[in-house]
Amino acid sequence: MALRVKWLVQDQGVNPEAITVITFTAEAALNMRHRLSDEEKTDVYMPRDQQPSQISTMHSLGLQIISNNYQSLGLDEKFKVLDSDSLKRLLFEDSAQLAGALRSQGIAANDIKVHGIRINKEHELYKITQYYNTILKACNFIDFDDLILLSSVLLISNAVLRAQYQGRAKHLLVDEYQDINQSQYEFIRLLADKDSSGLFAVGDDDQSIYSFRGGSPEFVRRFKEDYGEKAQILEIPLCRRCPSAVLNGALSVVTTFNPERLPKVAPTFSSTVKTPIQMLSSPSDEKEASFIAGKCSRVTPSHDVLILVPHLSFAKPIIVALRQKRVAYNCRTILAEEGFFSLDVLGHWLSNPADNLALRQTIQFLIETDNFGVPSKRVRKAEKIAEREKYLAELASLWEVVIKEKCSLYEAVKINAPKSTFIANILSALDALVTGYATPASEFIDVLRKTFLPWGKSSDMFQEISTWIDEIKGRGVAGQGTVRIMSMRLAKGLEADYVFVVGLEENVFPRQESTTTKLSEASRLFFVSMTRAKLELYLCHSRTRSASHTYLPNSYALQPSPFLSVLPKDVINKIYLPADSKVKEKK
Repeated sequence: MALRVKWLVQDQGVNPEAITVITFTAEAALNMRHRLSDEEKTDVYMPRDQQPSQISTMHSLGLQIISNNYQSLGLDEKFKVLDSDSLKRLLFEDSAQLAGALRSQGIAANDIKVHGIRINKEHELYKITQYYNTILKACNFIDFDDLILLSSVLLISNAVLRAQYQGRAKHLLVDEYQDINQSQYEFIRLLADKDSSGLFAVGDDDQSIYSFRGGSPEFVRRFKEDYGEKAQILEIPLCRRCPSAVLNGALSVVTTFNPERLPKVAPTFSSTVKTPIQMLSSPSDEKEASFIAGKCSRVTPSHDVLILVPHLSFAKPIIVALRQKRVAYNCRTILAEEGFFSLDVLGHWLSNPADNLALRQTIQFLIETDNFGVPSKRVRKAEKIAEREKYLAELASLWEVVIKEKCSLYEAVKINAPKSTFIANILSALDALVTGYATPASEFIDVLRKTFLPWGKSSDMFQEISTWIDEIKGRGVAGQGTVRIMSMRLAKGLEADYVFVVGLEENVFPRQESTTTKLSEASRLFFVSMTRAKLELYLCHSRTRSASHTYLPNSYALQPSPFLSVLPKDVINKIYLPADSKVKEKK
């Protein structure tokens, strides 16, 4: 992409203001800017006045268009963007009940929005989405997933605006094209105009891993069909990162489980490393963790290490083992939206009582305590589920007051309190919190203890404190070179000398309930994970693993992932750890 930008400006004489570069992440946009500005990278360096001003994510570009034209959408100048997944689900559930449906229907409507699919008036979930949009508008918010949709609406309805942005995108460069969804595809078509001659997209259907947000490999696979005879597909066969064994092994997996993938030319390699893929079989996740930590202690700090897991719960024994070996690590924890998070949300509302969304979350945290008689969200009996729905319907109805009276949610609670004991009890708790907020901290803490304290046990609170401290520090212990631990999906765009992929058991990865489509995507996720390795790749299967990680009843007798069975024998070296921990290698 950087080479393309330089070629367009310096060799083809293109005005940089006629170039728009769209990256998949904000980090990628920043890296692109840094590469173009780095004088030591002579192949891509450009003076700042020759660089395109528009290098951003698609959502950032959408936000720019909306911010400059907010009045056309009926928004206030100080509108905010809702990007909390949990809060979006909560509001969609409220919207479902306002529409006369069950809260579960709200989750279905949210899933459709996340996938970038427009819902028309005939759709059974249309009324839910209308209530959701009305709530957001009443609170002066727009949904993060609507940044693309609303900016497209503005471009379609305003010919002058459309011409302006199409003029700035005569050369439209799009990275990670394999991960776009339907609304993003339509946005690109709008920017590229009718002939699309300046469109330059980079993508690989083998690396399409964002179906949970509507991303699909179909867009890159049908590129020529979409853009006509003039469209060209240019392949880059040279692999600059992986040893041949790693890429050939990864290709064997993705080829087996993706029969519709685009054909590729045979790869060539700049790496001269001939090390085979190491396939590790361990008797338990503790033994596996010990092996990984031992290897990390030997190769750091002179090499970097990436440990990839299906879910961060798989990282717990590895973190323990790394600490025992005093190996520094960096692990971005998935922090639960409870505990200190709930206190932070409460603080936002207390400092700004007009923040309706913070109050809605605060009320939800309140009713999940034992103080209000609402059945737990974990109940399974039909009568308890119905009772919970009834309580939550009373909360959802507060939005009707907000919309009709154009008041804050706090005022709506006050208006409905005389009509409902449940709402009256919530108001009493909120009033106590508001009053306590103005008192010394010791008195306010006592109010919190009575109304809001989110921990059942002191040990839970201290465990969360430790988790937050580790997150803030960004590492386990100081000292040696850093080992990065993360979920597989977060590894895209990264690389490391040594890579460990953990959790490769049957029905764990891929999951037991995987459909053909999900199986195909899991194999692509495995491909992305494997191809992060520059020197050595370890594929780790444990014969027993904690059921709290696998969610399987037979975690004491796990078989290897089916992905491992299709690896060519000539690219792997098997390492078998018996229960006595003596390492046995089988070539």
